[in-house]
Amino acid sequence: MQENEKSSITEEEKQDSVPPKKIGFDSLVRVGPLLGAAIGFCTLLFTIHTFIHTFMIHDGEKENGGANLTNTPPKEHSFSSTLASKDSVKDEGGTVHDGAFQPGGECGSGFVSRENGEVITFPIGGFTNMKAGTVELCVTLKQKLVDKEDYFLFMVGDDFHAVILQISWNDKDDPKKPFHSVRLRVKARDITETKKNARVRSSKIDWQPEEHHHIAATWGEAGIYMYIDGKLDIAAQSQENSEKNVATGRENLDTPLVINNNHHDPELAVEPTNCVVSNLRIHNFQKSHEQVKESYEKLHPIAR
Repeated sequence: MQENEKSSITEEEKQDSVPPKKIGFDSLVRVGPLLGAAIGFCTLLFTIHTFIHTFMIHDGEKENGGANLTNTPPKEHSFSSTLASKDSVKDEGGTVHDGAFQPGGECGSGFVSRENGEVITFPIGGFTNMKAGTVELCVTLKQKLVDKEDYFLFMVGDDFHAVILQISWNDKDDPKKPFHSVRLRVKARDITETKKNARVRSSKIDWQPEEHHHIAATWGEAGIYMYIDGKLDIAAQSQENSEKNVATGRENLDTPLVINNNHHDPELAVEPTNCVVSNLRIHNFQKSHEQVKESYEKLHPIAR
């Protein structure tokens, strides 16, 4: 209560606000039987409620997959690597198959692949989730984007089940004006060989050498989204035979994840990207728009 409110209280109001006198022994004697009856009735109601809740409701929930401790949702997991040096990658459990490490703009140093077979792999099989997830990384180009070329920044999976984040060449929307864009693909095939794909791509990009950008892509029940430098950037989305906007052919991917090439096996990695990739972050849940923006601002304080 403020000071001016205190001073406005009258003497009559002060008397009304005085705590009531303590109840004497005689009063307790008079109300005792009623009080005991009320307590007994409440105890009976609580016992009945507990019996019903324990032996009837819970049993029904267990049968229907409801409130059962064995049905708890999966824990949220995250994986990150700066990709700043061979030693740091090794310390984080990864393997460097040739390649080099160079300064990568505002995010610091990262990995660059210039020849076939130069790739970083992390054996985190079973961690990447096809039903929901987030991939974030920083990219600094080391050459001009080449027409008809794709640049695989992040990939996990195989020819049948995969999550792929790449700079892709698009000549289908308008063959007379092809362009590059950033694209996320979540693809799967079920036992009937039916494809279940979800795709999202950014608007046209025309990035130049040494130009630095933060890329994030998310997928899950909320949809499939692309972000460039902390801002939502969606030029096109498509879901083919998919449920809840994402490919759900298989929940987990057991192959290693790969950075800066098109395959986790160096002998099959034949599309080097010629760009520095750093500050990789992977989550088995879908980040919100605000969470992606916050992540970008942490890596780029000047953007606040």
